[in-house]
Order: sequence, then C-alpha cells, then structure tokens
Amino acid sequence: MHSPTAAADSTRRDSPFRPGYAALPGYAAAPPGYAALPNFSVPVPHPVMMRGGSRRSMLAGLCTFQAFLLMYLYFFSRFVQFLRLCTFQTFLLMYLYFFSRFVQFLRLCTFQTFLLMYLYFFSRFVQFLRLCTFQTFLLMYLYFFSRFVQFLRLCTFQTFLLMYLYFFSRFVQFLRLCTFQAFLLMYLYFFSRFVQFLRLCTFQTILLMYLYFFSRFVQFLRLCTFQTFLLMYLYFFSRFVQFLRLCTFQTFLLMYLYFFSRFVQFLRLCTFQTFLLMYLYFFSRFVQFLRLCTFQTFLLMYLYFFSRFVQFLRLCTFQTFLLMYLYFFSRFVQFLRLCTFQTFLLMYLYFFSRFVQFLRLCTFQTFLLMYLYFFSRFVQFLRLCTFQAFLLMYLYFFSRFVQFLRLCTFQTILLMYLYFFSRFVQFLRLCTFQAFLLMYLYFFSRFVQFLRLCTFLLMYLYFFSRFVQFLRLCTFQTFLLMYLYFFSRFVQFLRLCTFQTFLLMYLYFFSRFVQFLRLCTFQTFLLMYLYFFSRFVQFLRLCTFQAFLLMYLYFFSRFVQFLRLCTFQAFLLMYLYFFSRFVQFLRPCTFQTFLLMYLYFFSSSAPCDKGKMIPKEGSQYVYDAENRAYQYDRNMPLIFIGGVPRSGTTLARVMLDAHPSIRCGEETRVIPRILAMQVQWRRSTKEKSRLEEAGVTDEVLDDAISSFVLEVIAKHGEAAPYLCNKDPFTHKSTVYLSSLFPNAKFILMLRDGRAAVHSMITRKVTITGFDLTSYRNSLTKWNQAIENMYSQCVQVGPTKCMPVQYEQLVLHPKEWMERILTFLQIPWDEAVLHHQDFIGKPGGASLSKIERSTDQVVKPVNLDALTSWVGHIPDDVVRDMPYIAPMLQRLGYDPRQNPPDYGKPDAVVLENTKKLKGQEYQYNPDLVPAQVAVPGHPGDVNPPLGDVGEGKGQMEAPGVGENAQEQPQGEKRMDNVPVPPA
Repeated sequence: MHSPTAAADSTRRDSPFRPGYAALPGYAAAPPGYAALPNFSVPVPHPVMMRGGSRRSMLAGLCTFQAFLLMYLYFFSRFVQFLRLCTFQTFLLMYLYFFSRFVQFLRLCTFQTFLLMYLYFFSRFVQFLRLCTFQTFLLMYLYFFSRFVQFLRLCTFQTFLLMYLYFFSRFVQFLRLCTFQAFLLMYLYFFSRFVQFLRLCTFQTILLMYLYFFSRFVQFLRLCTFQTFLLMYLYFFSRFVQFLRLCTFQTFLLMYLYFFSRFVQFLRLCTFQTFLLMYLYFFSRFVQFLRLCTFQTFLLMYLYFFSRFVQFLRLCTFQTFLLMYLYFFSRFVQFLRLCTFQTFLLMYLYFFSRFVQFLRLCTFQTFLLMYLYFFSRFVQFLRLCTFQAFLLMYLYFFSRFVQFLRLCTFQTILLMYLYFFSRFVQFLRLCTFQAFLLMYLYFFSRFVQFLRLCTFLLMYLYFFSRFVQFLRLCTFQTFLLMYLYFFSRFVQFLRLCTFQTFLLMYLYFFSRFVQFLRLCTFQTFLLMYLYFFSRFVQFLRLCTFQAFLLMYLYFFSRFVQFLRLCTFQAFLLMYLYFFSRFVQFLRPCTFQTFLLMYLYFFSSSAPCDKGKMIPKEGSQYVYDAENRAYQYDRNMPLIFIGGVPRSGTTLARVMLDAHPSIRCGEETRVIPRILAMQVQWRRSTKEKSRLEEAGVTDEVLDDAISSFVLEVIAKHGEAAPYLCNKDPFTHKSTVYLSSLFPNAKFILMLRDGRAAVHSMITRKVTITGFDLTSYRNSLTKWNQAIENMYSQCVQVGPTKCMPVQYEQLVLHPKEWMERILTFLQIPWDEAVLHHQDFIGKPGGASLSKIERSTDQVVKPVNLDALTSWVGHIPDDVVRDMPYIAPMLQRLGYDPRQNPPDYGKPDAVVLENTKKLKGQEYQYNPDLVPAQVAVPGHPGDVNPPLGDVGEGKGQMEAPGVGENAQEQPQGEKRMDNVPVPPA
C-alpha cells in the first residue's frame, strides 16, 4: 500500500510532462496567489432536496481552495491512475455501476436534485477555473485531456470502436429518452465548460487538440483505400444519418456542439496550408472528377446523389437539414472567406464560368432541357415543400450568398453582378406583366404565406440576425451594392406604387406584425425584444462613428426622404398603425406594465459603461517618402528575426531589407528589454501581486507592451507594406509575442554553435552569463539559449516560425530566400540576392552608427566566415562536444565532425568569394556613418535579468548581440581555414 505522498511522487515521475509540475509548490499546498482568495459559497438549498444536503452544503460553503485541491488530488488523480492499469472488464464494471446508474438517476431526478448537484460540483469547478492560474489549469488538463489523447494514439480501430459502442451509442440512446432537464445537465457539465475552455485556451492548446484528432483523421484519409473509407462511412456516417432522422433537437444540438462548432473554431484559426490540405483531398479531387467525367457519368452521379438528395429533403427533419448544411455549404462559405483571389478564380472557372459559357452557346432546346430537369422540378418542389425544405433553399442559396458578399472584393462582386444580377435586371426590364406575376407567385407570394405560418423567432434568426451580422463586417462597396439593388429599388417602388399597392405591402408585413404584438405573451414579447432591440443596442455600443453614420444614411435619412415625399394619406396610415396604437397601449396599461416597458426599452437601451474605459477606435498610419499611407495594428503580419547573437540575424535582415516591400531596420534594443521586464514581473510572485493590487493586470500589461512594441517597429524606420524587427533575443519570447500579434511570423536563425561561440570570443561580444574566456562555458550557455528559442519556435508551430540555418543561407541564398519569402507569403524579388547594392539607399537597408557587422553585410554573400572556428577550440572541449552542446545534433550538425561539411555552395557564392579574395571589396564609407567604438568591458553590460539557459529575462547588453566590433587578430588563413601560429 503506497502512501498518498508516494502516489503523488510516482505520478510526477511517470508523467511525460514533468516540467509542468515543477512550477507547482506542492499538490497539497495552494499555488502562488491563492492565499488571499475568499472562500467559495453558494446559496444553501432546502434540506428536502437530498438526504444530508444541509450538512454537505455547510461543509462545501466553508472549504478553502487548499481543501478543494486536496480533494481533487486524492480522488481524480487516483482515478486516472486506475484508468491506466485497469482492464476493459474492470472499466466496464466501473461503467455499469457508476455511469449507467447515474444515467438512471438523471432520468428520475427532479430539477431541485439536479440544481443541487450542479451547485456543489460544477458551479464550484467553474469558479475554480475563473480564478486558477495557468499552472493549475495545466494540471487539470494534463490529468484529463492529455491522458485521453495518449490513449487515442495507441488504441487500435477495434479498441476505438469498442469505446464508441460503449460510450457514444449508449449515450445516444440516453439522449433519445432523456428529458430537457437531463439534457441541460449534460450540456452544462460538459459542453458549456468545454466552450469556456476553448475561449481561454491558447493557440498551442487548440493546436494540440487539432493534431491528435483532426490531423490524424486527415492522415488516415490520405492513406485509406476506397474500401476502408466505405467501411468508415457505413459505420459512422450512414448510421449517423439514420440517427439524425429520429433524434430530437436536443440530441442534434449535442452533436453540433461536439463536432461542428469545434470544427468551425478550427477553421477560424487554421492556416491556409491546413485548410488547403482539406480542400485538396475533398473538393479538388471532386473537381478533377468533373473535368474528366462524361455526361453519362455525370448523369449517374446526379441520379444517385442529387435526385436522392431531393427526395431526402422532402422527408428530412430540420435537424437532418441542418446537418447537411453544416457539412457542405457552410464549410464552402468559410473556404471562400479565406481563399485568395487565385483560388476563387480557379473555382469560378471550373464551375461558374463553364456554366456561363454553356448558357451562352446552348440552344433554346438545351436550355429548356436544363430547366426541366433542374428549375422546373425545383419549382414543383417549392410548391409541396415543408418549412424545412424552404429553409434548406434559403440556407443553401441566400444566406451563403450574403456571407460571400461580406468578404469578397469589388472585382468579385462585379463579376458576380455581371453574370447573375445584370442579366436578371435585363430580364425584369423586358419581361411582361404575366412573366413578372409568375415569378412573384412562385417566390414572393410563397414567401408571404411562409411568413403567415412560421414562428417569428425562426424567421428572425435566419434572416434578420444574419443581416445584422453582415452589416457589421461588410465594406462600403458591398453595402452600396446591396443597397442599390435592394433598397434603392424598393424606394423607387414606394414612390411609384399606388395606395392599394402600399396597403397590400403593409397588410402582409406590418399589420401582421401588429397583430402578433397584440396576441403575444410576455415571454414572446421578451424574446422579440432580446433578439431585436438588445442586439441592436449592443451593435450601437461597438460600432464606430463611421459605421453608425453609414447605418444612418442608408436607413434613417432614406426614411426621412420618404416622409418628405409621401402624401398625407400615406403618413396618416403610418401614424395610425404605429404611433396611435402605441398611444392606445399606453392609456390602459398599469404602472407595472409601463415600468416593465421602460426597463426593457429605455433603461436597457442606455449603455452603462461606468468605471470601464473603452478605447477610442481609430486607425493608425505611417507614411513613406511619397506620402503613401500604411495602416498598422496588432493583426498585421509582422516579421520577427532572432536567434543567438552571431548566428546570421544581421545577414537575414539586410537581405530582407533589400526587398522593396519589407523594412526591417536596425536593432531597436528596447524591445528585448521590455520583454525581459515582462518576464521578470510574471516570475516574481511579489511583484505580480503588487501589480494586480494596483489594477495592472496581465491584460493591461499585454495591451501596453503590444502597443509599445508595435509603435517602435512601425516608427523607427521607413514605412513599408511589411514591417520587420531584428533583435536577436526577442525569440526568447516567441510564444508571448505570438499571442500579442496573432498574424506575426518568426524567422529563427540557427548557426553551428562552435562557429557562433568562436565569433563571440574573438570579437569580444559581451553577453550576460557567457564567460568569454571559456569555450566550454560559452558553448553550454549557447546550448541553453538556443534550446529555449528552438523549443518556443516548435511550440508556435511551422506555420508561424521557420528555422533557417545560417550555413544553408550562405551556401544557397536563392533557394533559401525563396523559401523564406514563401513562408512569409510575400512575392519574390531578385533584389534580396543583391543586398549590398541597396545599403544606404532609399528603400534599402540602413545601418546604425554602432552596428559592428557593417564590414560584413556591405559585401555580397560569401564563404569567408563558415569554418573560421576550426582549430581554435580546445581539444578537451572538442572531445566532450556531444555532451556540452547536445543541441548541435538536434539541429542537424555533427558535433564530432571537425572540420564540418556543410555542403557545396552555389556557383554565384563561389564567384563572390573568389572576387573578395582576389581584390579587397570596395567599401564605400559614405553609405554608412563612421563606426563608433564601444568598449567591451563589463561596465557596458546590463545588470543580469536572469539565466540565459532558462530563458527568464535574459537580454543582450548594450553594444552586444549580432553586431559586435571585430578585434584585429592578425591570423593567417589558407582555404578559409585558420592556420595556428608556429
């Protein structure tokens, strides 16, 4: 029998995430910052809710965080250990006695019992999540989610299928029979908490979940045969469709929250490469099939898919329809948001343009054939379709089209307009009254009938709320387009329409709404208020003055113009149905009714922001020499270049500086300092507590630091479309900078540690923590520093951080600059290969007076510095190199190879090296101000801010880093290898 302490120690030893626990002072002790927390307490339920309920409530109300943590460690962690070792039979036994009985309890329990369980378990857990630090949250995550993920890695398909049958299928059966209270319990305990977790979790946590679930599934799709895929389909999707037919709305909501909403969140954060992978395996293959298939093949596909799909639509419930919507069209719309114009053009050419070309060339008979099989059947479908079928048409065509309008460019809008709307307008001009009446009867009159019978809430959710969301995001051009074709034409219609026509429009829309208000209950009225007025008020709070002015001009000013032109009869009609009815309502209403109306309309409409600072929204701009404005903000694609000093960061930045669209500039030197101060503030419990007492929370610090960093980068040099920063030690804060600037990208320069340390020692580059008299000490510190930077680069992921080896950049500059620019998603420019021609010129690379790599970066890329370290490192250090600097092996360098073989250089690099050896490179001192000698004595070094190896606040000293003054050595060289003195 192990003691609790032994069990906890065993857990710590066995955990693959050992460093995550090292920061915790102890399982039984409260983490830092919790000593002053108040006790959690909730209202004590009535004793009849559960036997012994009052005693438990008193006990729960008094327990401290330490008690809660102790309970967690002894119950949940032991349960996790049990799960590791137990067999399936043991687990099944546990399931039958605990979960199945719990399910039976949920079926029979009253709402009071449910509320009791909720208050004592989950509400407290939610409070815990709000106040817990990241370390505490990480502990909970490691014990629950990471263990489950590890299980998924190793389990076979049979094991997974077994897990599915015992958990999901039984859970589905439970959902069919459970009451709404039971479903609400499940939702509150599982899904709402998980949603809150997703909101707060970092991109790394999201990425972890994605890699183990979705990426593995994608890898499976790549390799699986058609038979395997068919098997997966039969067991999962076909049965799932059958389940959808019978499931209730609660069941569908469960499925949606677990699968689709998570997938939508993934699409928002995923990079274009990840999304492109999904597209290539699903949509592009389908496009290739369409290119090659014959008409017979297409007809076959149509008969088996589309015609059956139409039959399915007639019988399917709303839940089934929503499933289809989420899988096909909503995903396609999200693709349209992120895809580039080239991707969209490709889709257009294969689908829409070919269809348009077909329409141009087809005869009337061909068109009639197409109409009969597609449109006429669709019209017949509209006549008989239920509300669900009509909703399908709306969701697939109109709502998706509106979402497409939000993000598409004006060219795309114009293209769509020319082929669709302009032709439709021409049709309206030429069509007879009978043709127009036919179109009206099949589309608008059916829609009016739909409005009569449908519930108000459904109509609002699918039509008005989406339209409001569209107004928030759409550009002026998009809104203007929508206005011209919809609202302006409607206004023109109002001007010309007779009183009878106006009355008809009023009776079908406004009078029905008035009748609805008369009969609606308070709950219905409250619902209407919440969806219309409260959301509109929230919109007004967040919208800028420009957005509000736009809304006013297009809605209110047009309405005012309408009032000016309308006759007295029209105005009287509007008054009688709106204002007079409202006055009649006010006369008989009691004080309570009036107070209720006031609270829900007038008081709720007034924004209450007392005690809360709301930053004034506005764009920030910088201007170049030609007075062109460039907007900058936290979401812009910043570029950060970093690495250990003497690793080629200066070369990388001057090569990028030569690009006409990129400006890096000199080292700012203040950015790593502010980042180091931020690390110190968060490391020090005492300092963090003082800041929080003063109201300087992490959010305040993050906003201030991001603004500081952004302003320094934007304004310390010329304006350019892409801004870049080169401060070597900023990459010790890669993860933090990635959270501040979500679209930033990082280039981590890597160099053979032996060469980097040799350069530091020979050039007297003073760095806190490095002993420049000892190769062994300096290599150890280099190993710690590069390990910290490289691990953070891996943590943010390959889509945000790109490691670049200095040796490969020198040997193959064109290949690696192409890779770098592709990674940055910046067009290629040959200027990056001739950086020496742009130094000191407008739009080129500028050098500081104290930069010490000037004599190197003014030269073209050459091989002079690759192997200059050979023969200078002591023999004992060379012998112990694999143990002193293990990161060499991890980064692809052979620690035992001396001299090393980095590869064969490109011909242009050899030519540059020969020219430099044959004649001294012509250095023009007028391009760069004279060098300012900065002594390398300890007085120039900042006070230590932490150890380099741990990455805790370390920063380069003034005058050190990538650019250090070279000390004359007078050494002889033969084939770029130093010759030791005799």
